[in-house]
Amino acid sequence: MAEVITKVHYHGNCWCGMYRFELLTSEITSGVECTCRQCRKKGYRWLPVSDNDFTVVRDDGSLAEFDSGVLVDKFCKQCGNGVTGRHSSGPLRGQLLININLIMELDPFKVGHTTVDTEEAKQDLAPLPAADPPAVQIQDRQVRADNCSFCSRLAYVGSYEPKDVVRVHGKENTFECQRKAQVGKLKMAASALCKTCGVHMFANIYGPPLSFLDKVAPERLSLVMDSYVQNMNMQPISVRVFDDVDMSTVKVDYDHCGTEGYALDD
Repeated sequence: MAEVITKVHYHGNCWCGMYRFELLTSEITSGVECTCRQCRKKGYRWLPVSDNDFTVVRDDGSLAEFDSGVLVDKFCKQCGNGVTGRHSSGPLRGQLLININLIMELDPFKVGHTTVDTEEAKQDLAPLPAADPPAVQIQDRQVRADNCSFCSRLAYVGSYEPKDVVRVHGKENTFECQRKAQVGKLKMAASALCKTCGVHMFANIYGPPLSFLDKVAPERLSLVMDSYVQNMNMQPISVRVFDDVDMSTVKVDYDHCGTEGYALDD
């Protein structure tokens, strides 16, 4: 008797919801991670699918396309989430790939992965201005990741450094996604992503404004002020953007904060 394969109905979307899709496939327990630069920098965890299993249910025209030379991927220009990809070389060549970090029913901390190697030419970038040696080494730091609706979709692994040890070049080439770090009309923080390739680079911290301290009880003011100063002098950076950092050697503190409260508008 032939084995009966039960298919599961999955729902996926970029964080802002301008692109949404459905998958009808066997239970997803693992994804594929590729070693090419674009996949590493975006933390892609791929699932190869057939066109018959993949259905777009909303497309507001927000997707941009980037060709790295070995991967053509599509990402949302509003929130930066990578959605689909096709490799032109390597073990995944020619297959339609879906980024399973976007699937609502999956917890990225509980999904396994296999790794495939894709060879590519060395990237030739213009050198940055000379500077002193870095004050910190990422491999020597404990960095953080969480499975909230925003960070999990970007596979964000962050290092939270003082601003005086971080130099950022080319801020004008990034766009911001404000995500949930906003109180009323006050922008508290925003993630910065490359306009061209959609890679999540760093975050900009904007608040809270000093006026928030007026509402703090006097006995807690000193403690809150210390926290405020530390926050405003912090530069969050995505560890994945560093070519010389081996993610397998980085000590990551995983925060299982979950996606409670995250809902899409109709």
